[in-house]
Amino acid sequence: MTSPAPLVIAINAGSSSLKVAAYGDGTASIPLHRGRQEGNGAPWLIEWLKNTIGGQAECLIGHRIVASRPCPPVEPVTPALLAALHLATDDDPIHLPAQLALIEAIAAARPQARQFACSDSAFHSTIPPAGRHLPIPRAFDDVGLERIGFHGLACESVMAQLRSSLGERAANRRIIIAHLGSGASVTAVLHGESRDTSMGFSPDGGVMMASRPGDLDPGVLLAILRRGEHTTEQLSQLVANESGLRGRAGSSGDLRVLLERESTDPHAAEAIEMFCRSVARTIAGAATTIGGIDILAFSGGVGEHLPQIRERICRSLAFLGSLNVVVVAIDEEHVIATLVRRHVRES
Repeated sequence: MTSPAPLVIAINAGSSSLKVAAYGDGTASIPLHRGRQEGNGAPWLIEWLKNTIGGQAECLIGHRIVASRPCPPVEPVTPALLAALHLATDDDPIHLPAQLALIEAIAAARPQARQFACSDSAFHSTIPPAGRHLPIPRAFDDVGLERIGFHGLACESVMAQLRSSLGERAANRRIIIAHLGSGASVTAVLHGESRDTSMGFSPDGGVMMASRPGDLDPGVLLAILRRGEHTTEQLSQLVANESGLRGRAGSSGDLRVLLERESTDPHAAEAIEMFCRSVARTIAGAATTIGGIDILAFSGGVGEHLPQIRERICRSLAFLGSLNVVVVAIDEEHVIATLVRRHVRES
């Protein structure tokens, strides 16, 4: 008699929320349980695991990992990996410290659980050298300063669903994925592979976001430092949490809130316009890397739930002709669970 497949727990810690799902059968795509919390609280997660899986000894736990370093799609969590990831936390103070805290909290509470790191960047390993390398001296290539790219698990989910709904041939065409949430990125996909993406070495680059600026003239950051009013740590905080929509609106970085205030608050109106311009400009630029657009896929909380934002972005792209626009409700937790299952099966 074969033993039952172990539970697979997928943990998706983002910049503004923590999502978790438990999968049972080795092939099932529908989770047995789901949970969500605003923020990234380890105590909430440990309590959720206790209430959901109780004392079950064998479980596989996969974590979304956002790190400014090339990583395989999935790898077991080891002391050596944790040490390497801790060294990378300065490059991403938004995601990685919280994700490592969750791994360590689970290791303390459930030492028997097998944990795995699922890279949020591996999808972009197919970007060619001219898109991966940065326009800085080549010596910096050797220390890992290159376009890493993020939201890869979201892109994998989009592609899986396009294949399911449109067929393999349709999903292998020229696809632009606009993943718009608190973090936002634009990815160009050709024949199912990433060819360009807006985020670079860190998740702060690319399009304007809820609290991150996206791409900036580097002289702006140098000028801020020269003023002497910000340490590097304070500048990191400004870039990660005080810029983007929040910085320009002077209040909230939530587009739902800003849309409600748009008619009476000129700062909110300007922030919305800047966001839509940033995304549309990036989509148009990404199209040049794959020779056009056959499918424009919107995903993420903003991309999925705010049609007025999608409409404004598409209006700016009208010069490209009729666009085949689709909206995809991504499931990163399912991607994480699939990666973990496959790794365990093949290892």
